[in-house]
Amino acid sequence: MRDYISDENAIKYDLRRPTFFRAGISHTLRFSKSFFPFCIKAWNDLDPDIRNAPTISSFKKSLISNIRPIQKSLHGIVNHYESSIITRLRVHFSDLHEHRFDHNFACESPMCICDLGVESTIHYFLHCCQYAPHRRNLLDKVSDIVDNDITQLTDDHLYDLLLFGSSTYNERPKEMILKCTVELVKQTKRFQ
Repeated sequence: MRDYISDENAIKYDLRRPTFFRAGISHTLRFSKSFFPFCIKAWNDLDPDIRNAPTISSFKKSLISNIRPIQKSLHGIVNHYESSIITRLRVHFSDLHEHRFDHNFACESPMCICDLGVESTIHYFLHCCQYAPHRRNLLDKVSDIVDNDITQLTDDHLYDLLLFGSSTYNERPKEMILKCTVELVKQTKRFQ
């Protein structure tokens, strides 16, 4: 990349927070998101320890460990379709309107067709009126599994419990909770 960036963009001073390249002036949003401005910003935003790695292999290793998220267990889900749906919901890359809209897929609005809010993962699992009977069934089953009324939990806590399990439970309850979540997804037929 250095061959394509002129020397006038290189910063020649020792600064407290050294960055190696100036991104230049972007007159349009489209240009600011193009390859060189994006890469220059990404390079400048890197941690100095990663940027100054002594070898390419140590640079790659540091960069990957910094970027790659910590892998979350699927707690016994081995069916490809089920694991795919759970993973897509976890990383916000599913067929829900918010995810499609955020990733510029063919979606005019992130709003749910129920008109009660944005069709996010939390909305889908906890608020959408279209899936109220399925949700009631799910929350009852999970409450039985954990032997506690989970409807009193906050939305964020419930979201984490339904998609990731909880560190307070051992592997078996986590597996059962995730299977109940998968069952709700299948019953709603939202992703078919």
